Amino acid sequence: MASTEFWQRGLKNPQLLSGGLQFRATYDGSNNMIYFGQSMPNVAESDFEWRIVKFTYDGSSNITKSEFARKSENIASADFNFAWDQREQYNYGPA
Repeated sequence: MASTEFWQRGLKNPQLLSGGLQFRATYDGSNNMIYFGQSMPNVAESDFEWRIVKFTYDGSSNITKSEFARKSENIASADFNFAWDQREQYNYGPA
């Protein structure tokens, strides 16, 4: 399954993306998921133990990009080493 198709299916039901982990999501005014985060259960949103993905959409609400938060070395990472409550402060890119 292509990466975009995977995310499109998961965005309709975020529980599918959680994989048994706790998750958080934020949405824009068109109900498009903008940020999706996962961590082990009971991790605080301020702990640096989250994996965060940011989505970009076209005018028809189709995902055009899914990017992971970047580490301080400006390398995007799918690792669990980001804080959910700082998601808007990170730069994002392909992992």
